[in-house]
Amino acid sequence: MTDTDSNGAQSTGSQSTGSTTPAGWYDDGSGLHRYWDGADWTEHTHAPDVPRKRPVWPWILAGSALLTIFAVIGGFVLFGLAIASTIGATTVGPTTAVELHHQAYLDQDCDAFMAATSSQFRILTSTQTCEEFDELASAFADGSAEWDLSVTSTNVSGDNAVVVTDETFSRDGETYSATTTYELIRSGDVWKIVTLSADQG
Repeated sequence: MTDTDSNGAQSTGSQSTGSTTPAGWYDDGSGLHRYWDGADWTEHTHAPDVPRKRPVWPWILAGSALLTIFAVIGGFVLFGLAIASTIGATTVGPTTAVELHHQAYLDQDCDAFMAATSSQFRILTSTQTCEEFDELASAFADGSAEWDLSVTSTNVSGDNAVVVTDETFSRDGETYSATTTYELIRSGDVWKIVTLSADQG
C-alpha cells in the first residue's frame, strides 16, 4: 500500500520511495502535523499552531475610559470659559471702563476717553470733541492735581451696569472726596459710561 504525503513524499508501509522531500513537519491530511524524517513518516505528531486572538474588551474599556476623561476635561474647560466670560461681563468690563475714564483724564488721552464713554455721556458733559475734552483735562496738565479712585462695588443686570467708587481730588492744598456712581451700558463686547453722579462727603 502506498501513502503520499502532502509534499509529494511517498512511502509504502514504513519504506521510503526515495523522496527528496526534506525532513520537517508537514500536514499529514488528518488535521495534524506529522514529522517527515526525509525518508519515512514518524509517529511524532502535533496540532498546528493557531494564532491566539487577543481579547477585544480591554481595548473597548480603554477607549471608554479615554472618552470619559476627555469628556470630563472638556466639561471643566467649558465651565471655566463660562465662568471667565461671566466674570468678564459682570466685573472686569464695567470696572475697566470706569478706570479707563479716570486714567484718560490723568493722561489727557482723548482716545481712551472716547473708548470709555458713550456719545450720550459726551453730549451731557460737553466733551464731544477732543478739544473739549482736553480743556476739561487740562487741570491735570501741570501735574499738581491728584485724583485717586477706588472701586467699591459693581452691579450688572443684562446690558446695564452700575459701578460705585470712592474718589478724592486734591489741588492747591484743598482735598475733596466723593462717592461717585457710574451708569454703564454694554456696547458690543465693551462697556461705556452713560452717566455719572457724585455725592461729595
